[in-house]
Amino acid sequence: MNSKSIQQILLGCGALLWTQFASAVPVSDAENNSATTLTSMAQGWMASADEFDTESLTKVYTDVNHTIYANKIVTKVTKAWYYPTKAQVQESGYETLNYNQLSETVTDFQAFSVTTEGRITWVTAENIKEIEDDRYNIFTDGKRKVISFPGLQEKGMTVLSYTVTHDRTKGIEDWSRTHFPQQFSPVREYRLTVSAKDGAYFDYNVFNDVLTCDRDEQTLVCSGTELAALKSSENVNWLDQIGQVFVTTTPDWNGLITRVNKGFEQALASQSSVADTLDMLLTADMSVKQKISAIHEFTARDIRYVSMSDNGHAIVPHAVDDTIYNRYGDCKDKTVVLVAMLNAIGVPAYPVLVATDRESLAPVALPGMSYFDHAVACFELIGNEYCLDATDAYSDWRYVSDWIQGHVSLPLKQAAAPAPALLPQSTHRWLVNQITDIHYTPGGGQTEQQTVTFSNEYASSMRSNLASKNTEEQNKWLTSVYEDVVATGVSPTFEVEGIDAIGNPLIVKSNTEYEPYFDVAEEFVLTEYDAWVRYELGLMKLSEAPFGYGFPGLNIDSTYNLFLPPGWKVRSQPAALKLTTRFGELTRKIRLVKPNHIEVTTTLDMPQTRLPKEDVDEFNDVIDVFVEESSIYFNGVVE
Repeated sequence: MNSKSIQQILLGCGALLWTQFASAVPVSDAENNSATTLTSMAQGWMASADEFDTESLTKVYTDVNHTIYANKIVTKVTKAWYYPTKAQVQESGYETLNYNQLSETVTDFQAFSVTTEGRITWVTAENIKEIEDDRYNIFTDGKRKVISFPGLQEKGMTVLSYTVTHDRTKGIEDWSRTHFPQQFSPVREYRLTVSAKDGAYFDYNVFNDVLTCDRDEQTLVCSGTELAALKSSENVNWLDQIGQVFVTTTPDWNGLITRVNKGFEQALASQSSVADTLDMLLTADMSVKQKISAIHEFTARDIRYVSMSDNGHAIVPHAVDDTIYNRYGDCKDKTVVLVAMLNAIGVPAYPVLVATDRESLAPVALPGMSYFDHAVACFELIGNEYCLDATDAYSDWRYVSDWIQGHVSLPLKQAAAPAPALLPQSTHRWLVNQITDIHYTPGGGQTEQQTVTFSNEYASSMRSNLASKNTEEQNKWLTSVYEDVVATGVSPTFEVEGIDAIGNPLIVKSNTEYEPYFDVAEEFVLTEYDAWVRYELGLMKLSEAPFGYGFPGLNIDSTYNLFLPPGWKVRSQPAALKLTTRFGELTRKIRLVKPNHIEVTTTLDMPQTRLPKEDVDEFNDVIDVFVEESSIYFNGVVE
């Protein structure tokens, strides 16, 4: 996950949720008293503004207070931001608040901006825009309120306060929240309070502690001051690393699984159209694997993705019959169709929740629905586990979609000790086989015929880039890839196979002519670069990995056939290689087929692994050596 997306998540956390209000301007005596307190606090913060960071947006104050009752949860939130520059005002002068329209309401809403001169401008309904929550995979019956603070200027502040009431009798999901005290901006003061009333249950987990927390039997209080800003870095999955406090009202995973399964069972209760649909898709002579493939392709490609999480369907999928009839649905709708059809052919499948932004189990210590934002269908077949993502229209069923491999998941099936687990990962996520025939010309040029075969996840990636393009657009895109991998300044022509067959490899064939580029003499020295080996290794080198790196695995089989013109002979062949490291192996074999024909076969094998940060430098050194040895040198004579 990049820093921009996690910042969007962080800025929204704890700032949830209301269904209606007319104005944030205080009108009642209670609201006036609250407003007086808020404006007094703002004046105090503005008096200390000289102490704030002069360049960075600063979160001056956050106070979140959850009171948990048997039938409701009341959350009071107050927070304030300081904007030192005009740029921050332009980029961040708003709040985006997500809320569940089915089970949550907001009262006591007050918001305003304050200038250096002390002028206060209150937020009104005119400053608020409500939009649908259209995030791709999400378990929420949600809308968004976007608040644009009026009157905000540089060196000014915004203050937001509200009370959220969550009705625990509506919906089947549990209540849980993950709080992220740190931001990509400094945080001056942070406080989180959780209290239970009337014997209500809650538990909490602190991961990568940046706060001081104390708990007695009924209350948790966590606080911190002067929290350093997170630093943007590449190759960081922030939800696995950032300090967080998780609060849940669910005692155990089985309880969560039972509640969520009620929604899936409700959707599965209406599946009368499954039999007719299977009759259309399957034939009697199909094997079980062929049937699975046909079912997966139907749900992934014939049922389009449309987010349908409103009207009580945050957790509950739509009925199987409705999704088949409409030919659209979101991840859980498509998943429950998969489950119904697989069960109908005798493959016992079950839904699995996925956390698409989490690859570590360490922070996921307590049960809660709020970790998860996606669903897939899994089953076992001949001792192997398979997980099918019906939102992925370009991947084969035999491997997990690359974007969720190794991510945190929760199977929705009862077990003695259920717990989240990581989805399976392929040993080599990126599989390439390439054969290049190069015919050198007597004048010092060459013609090249290249066939590149992409398999499994790599085929899926290529297919997703090509499928929606017309022939002209495909050629333009493939030319840009060729220029990145092989050479610029030429005009290759392409032929593509396997775009529409998601169970097959994707094959790209190219033909290219090179103008003369070397002098022909009695003796010659030539260098070819093993293009795909060199290119993929370059992509794998890590510029930074402060928390380590999940290397996805790479395997390339490369063959170069080098043909010299009649009368040219090879005098010195390229060197054979066998370089073995703990991260992988590079081997090269040479065969002199004829005096003017060399066959060079190279294999790069680097399996998937988790690299601790201490190994990153050594890993990069290995990459450098492999890149250097990817060059093919040989010389010869012209007789």
